[in-house]
Amino acid sequence: MKRYHARKDLLSKIKEDLGSISEEFAELLPEKAEILEVKGKKFVFVDGEALVFESESGYFPTVRGALRIKGDKRNITVDRGAVPYIINGADIMRPGVVA
Repeated sequence: MKRYHARKDLLSKIKEDLGSISEEFAELLPEKAEILEVKGKKFVFVDGEALVFESESGYFPTVRGALRIKGDKRNITVDRGAVPYIINGADIMRPGVVA
């Protein structure tokens, strides 16, 4: 396990990966962040919180990172009958989306 301050070039690459998902995610990272490497995977920490993680296909926000962006876009409302299945890990299917 290694922990170190992220270089600017690494942060630029991470922001580029996040920007391919959404510009809002690219704005998630400030100019300074820490990297924690565990078993070859990187986690990006800002102010002691893990906001981004590395996967095989690039960098993605963690749940904490996703909650930091403004959530007024891309919301859906599901039918009340679908909630127990979603809580147990089911995918959200079109018939369950009401708005």
